[in-house]
Amino acid sequence: MRRTPAEQQLYDELCAYEQNGCALLLDGQLSTPGKVVHACFREHCSFMRDIVEDENSVIREIDFIRIKDYSR
Repeated sequence: MRRTPAEQQLYDELCAYEQNGCALLLDGQLSTPGKVVHACFREHCSFMRDIVEDENSVIREIDFIRIKDYSR
């Protein structure tokens, strides 16, 4: 499936984070850029980013946490 420009932008951003050693999580579970993009754009819900930095202010982990489910 082709990505929209907004989906591609998020995918590229997350790939860059991942290549720099940042872990990507989806509701606390290790994930991939593609799965996060799919959840953010294809599921009927909203997500909040929980960003974890190390002692040098380098982002080490981003957890996408489901905060609102619109399908109910």
